[in-house]
Amino acid sequence: MNNVNLAAVGVWDPILSGDRDVACATCHHPSHAYADGRAISIGVGGSGLGPARRSGALTRPMHRNSMTILDVAWNGLIATTPSVSPEAAPMFWDSRERSLETQALKPLQNQEEMRGDTFSEEQILPELVRRLSVLPQYVDRFATAFGMSDEGLPVSHSASKPQSSPGGA
Repeated sequence: MNNVNLAAVGVWDPILSGDRDVACATCHHPSHAYADGRAISIGVGGSGLGPARRSGALTRPMHRNSMTILDVAWNGLIATTPSVSPEAAPMFWDSRERSLETQALKPLQNQEEMRGDTFSEEQILPELVRRLSVLPQYVDRFATAFGMSDEGLPVSHSASKPQSSPGGA
């Protein structure tokens, strides 16, 4: 199994959200062109998918929609700049982050998108590593994808892999 397959499994698993109630694919679903088809997305506390997704009692309002992740591997490429370093590639609609590895962490850390209220922004990434580290299927997949042993699980690298593959999501 390669790192793209590892991330594809994780994209569907709500284990990456603070309260385990939303997955990456909730807002980046193939049925909705790897977006969610909503003007304003609904993250933690919601139910359903795409335009049918509804807020729950504890849902916090989001401030933006979920853009498609199709072809994000080509972010920053324009006719006058035919090559962009992966570490410098602009991410998000406002280019507020650089690189897929950095971008992939932001929804996990965002209170409205995936983190929720159970964990602080500083606590969530160590918590996700702890969760994944006790699941043999994830430990084995990380070891295969990244050639690791007991070094820890690189959450950001695995989360970015489906996006960084040309045409992959």
